[in-house]
Amino acid sequence: KNLKEAYKPGIWDKTVIDEKINIKDEDAYATTRELVKQEGIFVGMSSGAAMYVALQKIKKLKKGLVVALLPDTGERYLSTKLFYS
Repeated sequence: KNLKEAYKPGIWDKTVIDEKINIKDEDAYATTRELVKQEGIFVGMSSGAAMYVALQKIKKLKKGLVVALLPDTGERYLSTKLFYS
């Protein structure tokens, strides 16, 4: 799935967004796999993308709090190449 073309729900309002960050699909996939392997959190590609961006933001902060919401589960991706190496 191309995350740049992801579904946007009816409540989506781009005027309230502070920043939009596009990442490579492979970075989202790799982060998804790491969450599963290292943390035991069975998530999908959208969650991998969210965590990837959060980790990038953390590197730039001197102090503060970063919260990443993980919006999906890995269950729907079991039949895809995401979890096969």
